Amino acid sequence: MICYLPTPRWTNPYRAGLNSAVENLALQKTTIAWAEAQPSAIAAFVFYNLYWSDDPITLFDQPRAFAIDRLTADIPYTLAGDGYYFGVRASQIGVAEDFTLLSNMAINQTAFAYPQATTTLATFSTISSTAALEVTSTAGFPITDGYLQIGEEVVLYSTIGMSSGNPAFIVASWNPFGCNDGYSFATGTSVRLFGGFEESNYILFQRTNACSFDTPVWSDQIRPGIQFAEDLGLGSVIRIHWKPATTPPGLSETYYNIYWDTTLEELFDAPKAITNALSTSVTGLHGGDGYYFATRATYYPENQQLTQLTSPSPDYYKYPASVVVNHTDGYFNSNEMVLTVSPNTSGFPNSGYLKLNYEVVSYASKASTTFTIAQRDAFSLGNLETHANGATVELFKGIEDFNQSFHFAVPTWDAGSTAPWLFPDPNDPDGYASMQDSDGYRAWLVDNLHEDHSEFETDNIDFTAQDALCGTYKANTSTLVNLYTGNQCGTYFGGREDGFGGGIRLTDANLRREEMLLAQTGEPFMLLRAKSTGQQCPRYSIRGEHSAERCSMCYGTKILGGYDRYIYQRLYRPNITNPNGLIAMRVQPYRNDLPLIQYRGLSQTDEVTIWAPSIPTIKKRDILIRYLPVNPGDVPVEEFRYEVLNVERNRILFGDDGKQTLTVRKLDKTHPTMTFETTLTAPAVAP
Repeated sequence: MICYLPTPRWTNPYRAGLNSAVENLALQKTTIAWAEAQPSAIAAFVFYNLYWSDDPITLFDQPRAFAIDRLTADIPYTLAGDGYYFGVRASQIGVAEDFTLLSNMAINQTAFAYPQATTTLATFSTISSTAALEVTSTAGFPITDGYLQIGEEVVLYSTIGMSSGNPAFIVASWNPFGCNDGYSFATGTSVRLFGGFEESNYILFQRTNACSFDTPVWSDQIRPGIQFAEDLGLGSVIRIHWKPATTPPGLSETYYNIYWDTTLEELFDAPKAITNALSTSVTGLHGGDGYYFATRATYYPENQQLTQLTSPSPDYYKYPASVVVNHTDGYFNSNEMVLTVSPNTSGFPNSGYLKLNYEVVSYASKASTTFTIAQRDAFSLGNLETHANGATVELFKGIEDFNQSFHFAVPTWDAGSTAPWLFPDPNDPDGYASMQDSDGYRAWLVDNLHEDHSEFETDNIDFTAQDALCGTYKANTSTLVNLYTGNQCGTYFGGREDGFGGGIRLTDANLRREEMLLAQTGEPFMLLRAKSTGQQCPRYSIRGEHSAERCSMCYGTKILGGYDRYIYQRLYRPNITNPNGLIAMRVQPYRNDLPLIQYRGLSQTDEVTIWAPSIPTIKKRDILIRYLPVNPGDVPVEEFRYEVLNVERNRILFGDDGKQTLTVRKLDKTHPTMTFETTLTAPAVAP
């Protein structure tokens, strides 16, 4: 395989690789410039591999040319035409041993071309088979002492010659670097000129049609273009900022083209807006989607009429949608100074510059479907072209710089007491241009934060209660007098149940005992279950880790509404109805305190331990409302509200749930949860 020997290092690590790619339309070339690199100790000098391609994905697959002892090169349009990308990598120990004998490879005075790959004409199984490597062609390769890459191996040849009537490389060393794996090459194996041991930067530039004028200069040349992008929490807005740039004197003021797209590869395809400010708020974005943002400084021969463009916000102006040529037999007569377009000129300023393919024209006025042209080929670059019907007509984006800086941001909803902004948009997949789904929210699909005890609760909530009448298998739970006075009536709590042949179901028996004891010793509580699925609170930001604790819309749960009132379906006490769905729970002894705390005033700090029945399942962050015991027929009176801090669960026989022991904290009367409304009615004695 190819050795991984040391590679060059860039003198300035902040300016590695390609720095610019500027075209000259008049001379039909692109001048690329790069930073300086230094060789590693193993090499004496550095050369620079030059890359270009019309596809950025394949740009760095193979170098196209190389340069020696210089930091710029001119690439003719015949090699890299419209829409090409460029890159440069520093390399060492490759191509040839003597770089003074490469005149047959020169493109011009600045660069040397890598030859096209050739292929082998014979199969070689060992290095002793022959010293001549026969190939289809040796054209463009160094005349002497060149390095070849064959598959993943590198060999060194001394000269180019003939073998058996075929072009051949006379091999000097089958293993010049001492790390080849083998030397078996089949007929038809690709042979390339070895590009050396190069570093691997991925900096690239795309040549633009910005004419050969001086480009704007940023005040901060180390960090040109956009500086940062911030989410304003408005659901569909990102604000971007940049430092100033200057343009050549005697021309227009400095403008800034604004780019944004959800795809990085398409970010710089075309600017979407223009401004003369140093920051702007980009509106109308689809919240929750990630966007790339960039700015490039630009200028014109004269100041532009920005205020005649559509302005979504006070800081920037949108480029109008492109139109197409709709002229008689196309637009090609240089003396014809009226350009007809389709569908119309709406959105274009009253005067300015248009771009038709590579030609830039100035226009003095417009009508509904026509532009009155003031000058064809406005910059006198020899680009007077013909334009067939259907050719694209755009507002000229000016003479802009080539910076590749970008920032990534996601618009989110993070403020306000009303629902997030919604912008109906038939072109949007869900019909809205905002951060939300079609229902206006991002819904939580399932609770994946808590243990799931729902199956136990569903299977056991309808267990048979102890009968209040006296009998062999019945208990009189209306009073404890019989239990402690020797009266055996109603003191047996287990035993047979009809239909079970004398056996008992332990879970039912345990639940009955627990319910009977809590009915006698417990206090009435209402359970407010914290929502774990539903519509997300519009005040919650996906940028933050936690929701607002004092939110009056979700009470800190992140889900709109905050809590669901749990209605307990069983009797609170035997023979007493339970219209309010209250649950009997036993409060253990506790210390009641009301300390005066600095910066908070009088504060509730009580933490109470509660014995709760096995059903319903209670979870951390649920709310319990404690009521004062009242007589049947009276409406329960609320004492305080408590937040569940933790739950100690007891797993009994057969994997069923048993007693729940809760630790709860008393909430201040000013806590937002106190505003959660509950309506109670008076219970009655069951008939």
